[in-house]
Amino acid sequence: MPKGAPTTPSKRASQSPRKLPRKSPQEHKKAELVDESQWRPTSISEGATINRTNALQFYRLKKEHLDGLSYRTEEKEITIPGGLKKVQTYIYSERTIELRAWRLHGGPEGFAAYLQKLRTAHRLRSPEKKFKCPAAYDSFQPPGAATSASTSTIESPNAAATASTSASPT
Repeated sequence: MPKGAPTTPSKRASQSPRKLPRKSPQEHKKAELVDESQWRPTSISEGATINRTNALQFYRLKKEHLDGLSYRTEEKEITIPGGLKKVQTYIYSERTIELRAWRLHGGPEGFAAYLQKLRTAHRLRSPEKKFKCPAAYDSFQPPGAATSASTSTIESPNAAATASTSASPT
């Protein structure tokens, strides 16, 4: 240390982000306990399924939220640069996934309110992008139209053309 150097840290060093005290993590609000027998029935059909990736994205769950839920695995091939790759997918009952989300957010109304809050924030940040959510909660989707195929965000470009040509008289 040079002779004339101060022995206390400089003002700049004390304001370093590493020197500031850490903020305590925000405590997540616990969902109010609501009697499940008072919940509305689900609009998702009995046999609807959803893969793990979509369950986590659409229902805003974490992997640990899926612990204890039953699933089946399917092996499928996906195309990657350089060829095909076999991957294992985990398929869950979408009704079970929805029920888990309801329990985490205080019931169907709590979950719908949570999604609406996220949808509003999404519109402010990225109005050009589609908000990913289950089809049963999509504001553009009529209630009761949720199926495993309708939760997909990929749409076939030929689907509208096919529908319009088959509906028009020749």
